[in-house]
Amino acid sequence: MKTDTIFYNLFQAFLRIFFKLINHEPEETAREQRTISSIPT
Repeated sequence: MKTDTIFYNLFQAFLRIFFKLINHEPEETAREQRTISSIPT
């Protein structure tokens, strides 16, 4: 699905901004980033 790839790439690019908007702690953001980057495309 092409739209899934587009949203995945956008989410990767703006990951820190996204977590700041939802008020996540930086430690949680780092943990989430490792989890998300391990998802196969």
